[in-house]
Amino acid sequence: MLQAALELTDEVGLEGLSMRKLGQRLGVEAMSLYNHVDGKDDVVGAIVDAVWSLVPAPDPSASWREQLRSSAIDLHHAFVRHPWACVFFPPSVGPARLRAMESMLRALHDGGLPAAVAYHAHHVIDAYVIGFTHQMSGYVPPDLTGPDGKELDPKVYVQSIGGELPHLAEHIDLHGVEESLGLGSGFEFGLDLVLDGLARHVPGEPR
Repeated sequence: MLQAALELTDEVGLEGLSMRKLGQRLGVEAMSLYNHVDGKDDVVGAIVDAVWSLVPAPDPSASWREQLRSSAIDLHHAFVRHPWACVFFPPSVGPARLRAMESMLRALHDGGLPAAVAYHAHHVIDAYVIGFTHQMSGYVPPDLTGPDGKELDPKVYVQSIGGELPHLAEHIDLHGVEESLGLGSGFEFGLDLVLDGLARHVPGEPR
């Protein structure tokens, strides 16, 4: 049932998931599913945790930074494959997510970060991974259709509203050549900024 629910949600999203549709996918009456789960929230909690389970445990022999980096990137990739699972507060928190939280906190502890820093760091990394991926997967380009029905050039559209904005115009141009900027993916660039900031709080490290 879990695999069927996961595949169905990949097709229709969380809002489209229902016990009726899941029953049809499995070839059974929806009411029979309640012999196994209490309702849709139980199913959602289970399949979100199934996505978290796709993230392998980090290598404990790696540095604290590499452990956090690899786990964050693996989670980002899992959410890109299953964007509906990229939620801050699912109906329940399952064992896979709890193990991921423990791995992150252990890496921060082993890196020598003070408890107060590790506390905030966990929340910051969690928010960064989920927030960045959610924004990326949910992005919808604005409608730039002009009065004549033709699509406007983005820079022309911006200038028609805000006037001459040269730095924003340059930014728009760079969107089209992002892969050639030599900074890796935007996700990894931002993640490294977070980790660089955390490294400043390791006792004995230069600030």
